[in-house]
Order: sequence, then structure tokens, then C-alpha cells
Amino acid sequence: MPPFLGQSRLTATNRIDFSPINRLVAQVEERRRHDASVARNERRYADGQARLDRREADAREQRRVAGLKSRVGGLALLGMRETDPTRQAAVWDRIKSIHPQADTLGDAYADPRSALALVAAESGQLDTLLDQQNADRRHAFAQQQHAAQMERHRTDAAFREAEAGRASERHAADMEFRRQRLAMEQLRSRAPSAAEEKERRAAEAARREQLEKAGNLRQGIENLNAATGMIGFDSAVGPIQGGEASMLGMIPRVVNDTLANGAQREIRAKIEGDTRALSAAIKPLIRKPGEGTFTDADQRQLDFILGDLSDAANTDEFRRRLGAVRDRIEANFGVDIGRLSFESAPKETSRLPAGWSVERLD
Repeated sequence: MPPFLGQSRLTATNRIDFSPINRLVAQVEERRRHDASVARNERRYADGQARLDRREADAREQRRVAGLKSRVGGLALLGMRETDPTRQAAVWDRIKSIHPQADTLGDAYADPRSALALVAAESGQLDTLLDQQNADRRHAFAQQQHAAQMERHRTDAAFREAEAGRASERHAADMEFRRQRLAMEQLRSRAPSAAEEKERRAAEAARREQLEKAGNLRQGIENLNAATGMIGFDSAVGPIQGGEASMLGMIPRVVNDTLANGAQREIRAKIEGDTRALSAAIKPLIRKPGEGTFTDADQRQLDFILGDLSDAANTDEFRRRLGAVRDRIEANFGVDIGRLSFESAPKETSRLPAGWSVERLD
């Protein structure tokens, strides 16, 4: 073989023109590189097409499995809603016939009821159901809060209206008192004596003291009534969960306080605190300062007047008990508290049976 055939380029020696041969060799090498490049590109295309085919096959398989899981999850939810064990078993048999991994299910899937719950959880359907149930509960709680807020607004409006009415009544009574006093002064032709003036001032002071006591007692009762506008009031009171010392009510109290973020514990604390404040306002009526030590009999009389407000079953009964407290105070101490803000009609003179009253025992 001539030595120049194995070279990519030849140089002219001895004045021989090798340029045609060099051009031919360059063309051969260019053709060889072109063929190699085409072969590489064909292999790359074939490899890429194979990878694409595998990805498409995997995607089809994933869609098929996902569709089966979704269908299986829907059937599992339907089976969980069934109460008949036979129907649940029938649904589970149907699921096993189409489950993509039916052959690999372990002992945990032996019981149809447990298996339905596991399959629903694996398919994601159970989370969707729980999320919907939680959303429904949150919506219902928001509606209860809105209703309680609207009720509180209505109660506040009624209380303000009642306060305005009482202010008007007090103004009218004060004007009438002034008119009568002026008329009496005009009838008298002489100035009152020192004894009469002293008696008049004492009567005026007693009247003002009586009005102040009535105002304090009414405010104490209204403070207790304000708790009825708090969210979850009906769940915070009652014969079981109303009293903190009730062991029977411990479980419902803990559950209700947890669901309401401690709102019902706050309600019971408010009722207890306002009851103590009202008790402090009643004590001087039972035994005035300077009359001696507050006895056990005095305490029993105080407990009878206040009653057990937290034991009320709901808002209406709680307000009826507040009205009864007002009636017992008026019947025993002669203090005119007047109509409370939550009472739609004028109160009765006394709700105690005829001939009955509470007396202090010395």
C-alpha cells in the first residue's frame, strides 16, 4: 500500500501534484465523519424515543392506578356509611376484585370495616371527608357565634332602652317630688322648725339611701344577666356542668371548655364573681353595721335569697331565677328595684306565696 493513503494530508515532493489525491482523501474523511454523526444522531433519537415511550407508559399506568384508587376510595366511603356488616362485606369483596394491589393486602385488611377505613385513607378520600366535616363544623360554630352576637346586640339595645325609660321615670318622679315640696312650702305660712327641718333632711337622706341601695342591687342583677349574652352560655350552666364542685360535670366541663377555648370557664367565673358582688350588697340589708357579727342564720338567709344561679338549665331559666332573686330582696327588705332589662312586662309585686317571707334569725 502506498504510504500516502494512510495520511489525511499529503505534501507535494519531487514536483509531483498530489492535490487531486488530497481532495479525494478529504472527501472520504468528510463522508466518514458525516456517516458517524448520522449514526450517533439515530442512536440518540432511538434512545430518546425509548425513554419517551417508557415515560408515557409509566404515566398511563399511574393514571390507571390513580383512577382505580379513586374508585376504590369512593366505594370504601360508601361502605363506611353502611351499618349492616353483610353489606359492608359485600362492598369489600367488590373492592378486592378491582384493587390494583389486591394480592398483596396483609392481615390488617382481614376485617371488612377496618379494611374499608384503611383503603379510604390510602386513596386520600378519608382526608377529603374529614376536611369537609371540619369545614361544616367550623361553619356551624361561626353561625352560632353570629347568632349569639346578634342576641347580645339586641339585649344591649333593650337594656339601653330600659335604662332610658328608668331615667325618664326618675326624672318624672324627681319633678313630682319637687312640685309637691314647693306646694307644701307654699301652704306653710311659717318657716319650718329645727325639728321639722331635721326630720325632713333625715327623710330625704333615707330616700336617697334607699334609691342608692336599689340602684346597686339592680346593677348587680343586671351584671349577672350580662353573662347570658356571652357565647356558649347555655352550655356553661346547668345541673351537671354549672357547678365547679360537681365531679359528675367534670367531663362535660372539660370537653365544652376545650371546644370553646375556655369561654365557658370564663362564663362560670363571671357568674361566681357577680354573685359574690351581689351578696356583698345584700349583707348590709340583713345585718346593718353595728348590729353584731354575721351569723350562720344570716348566711342561710343570704343563700336562700341568692339561690343557685349556675344550676339553671338555660338562659330563660337563669333570667327567671334572677327575677326571683329581685322579688325576694323586695319582699324582705322593702327595696324597690323595679323592672329588669330582660323583662318584657311589668313585674308582679311578689312571686312568693301569699303570707310567706324570709326573716332574719338572730
